[in-house]
Amino acid sequence: REDLAAAYRAMGDYEKAEETYLRTIELNREPYSAHVNLGYTYYVQSKYEEAIEPFKRAIELKPGDAAAYNYLGAVYSELEMWPDATRMFERSRAIDSTSSRVISNLGTLYFKQGRFADAERLYRRALDLSREEYKIWAHLAEAQYWNPEGRHKAPENFRRAAEIAEAELKTDSLNTVILSDLASYYEKLGEDARARLLLDKAVTLDTQDIDVIMHIDETYEKLGERDTALEWIARALESGALPSRIDRYPGLRKLRADPSYYNHPEGHRRKSPNGY
Repeated sequence: REDLAAAYRAMGDYEKAEETYLRTIELNREPYSAHVNLGYTYYVQSKYEEAIEPFKRAIELKPGDAAAYNYLGAVYSELEMWPDATRMFERSRAIDSTSSRVISNLGTLYFKQGRFADAERLYRRALDLSREEYKIWAHLAEAQYWNPEGRHKAPENFRRAAEIAEAELKTDSLNTVILSDLASYYEKLGEDARARLLLDKAVTLDTQDIDVIMHIDETYEKLGERDTALEWIARALESGALPSRIDRYPGLRKLRADPSYYNHPEGHRRKSPNGY
């Protein structure tokens, strides 16, 4: 049943995925993996409040496994529950000190709070453990890009992220995550034609992944296509993205000042407390 649920999730049929994971939990004495996967299914839909309980139950069932702590930390991070997120990530790292992903997530926690230098430090530590994860190279580059003192270092790391991601795209050419990530990197490298080509391909593939939608939106905004960016920000909000998440994106600062954004019926339309 879990394989079937995973297939539904991969196809974007989250309702059937949820139903199948819940049925698996009911029939199989609450398997740890089903709780983790149910929580993750909620998470990718931005159903953060609903994701908390499955991850907590997974921790109760298997307190010595790092994954559920890491996922719960990510949920708390999206809800801006910074102390709880830090506690979960630190607990995950205590269990598995060799996990580059956990250390990277701690870096992202700092990034979301505008602590770019602290984020860079942790991303570098994560890279010491894993040199071939393109997202960590990209996270490092993002932290440098938005820190005026480190922006000059960002291009070489965006380039490295793009090289690894391009290799992965060759074997997974319809992956909207990779396509949208690459479009973002090439825009920041000044290769707008390549960025647009990747965006054109990504938008033809249906996605409900909030991360993908947000990457597409930010890249259109950075390419100067405000009207298209506003359409994608509306889609993000309608898909469940929290306005506070949009507030945190440094690259959407100018878009958030556009009256068309503040007039959108979704969300509470508040300005960012961090001033981005």
